Amino acid sequence: MIGTKIYCFMNYLKKKICKALENKEVTAVCPILLWIKLFNMPKARKSWVWRHFEAETDRDARFSLTLDEWTDLTGRRYLHVNLHDLEGTYNLGIIPVPTGHCTADVISQLVTSKLEEVGLSLTKHIVSSTTDGAKVMLKYGRITHIGFQACINHGIHLAVTDVLYKKKKKQT
Repeated sequence: MIGTKIYCFMNYLKKKICKALENKEVTAVCPILLWIKLFNMPKARKSWVWRHFEAETDRDARFSLTLDEWTDLTGRRYLHVNLHDLEGTYNLGIIPVPTGHCTADVISQLVTSKLEEVGLSLTKHIVSSTTDGAKVMLKYGRITHIGFQACINHGIHLAVTDVLYKKKKKQT
């Protein structure tokens, strides 16, 4: 049963990658080959994205980021980076997070290097960043000195929890 689900999922990924690679046929169903195809998008697509970002920065446009750190079933950690502007959302890709304890400084370095790949600077071109409510991401928001918002759902959850379960101070 699990093998069938994995096979179906891999076929789904195969179709998505074929579409992303401008309908060039992808024959491999192997997850590693799909991973390679996914991360090595054609240079023409990359150059179009770079030209778009270059044109936007020439007109002093600014961008915002959405970051999500997640762990796969094998325990490997990744950071997904999306860039937003008035015209749309751009998936900058998935960054493998180094093994071991990942600090906010490491995440900031990973994001900075990913932005530099497309010719952008974290401090010059990014006005805000949104992440989940993990402690390391909250610290990332404090150290980057750009506008920062933790996930709204997480913020609402924390506010409701604070109201419902707030400890009363003893009056003396």
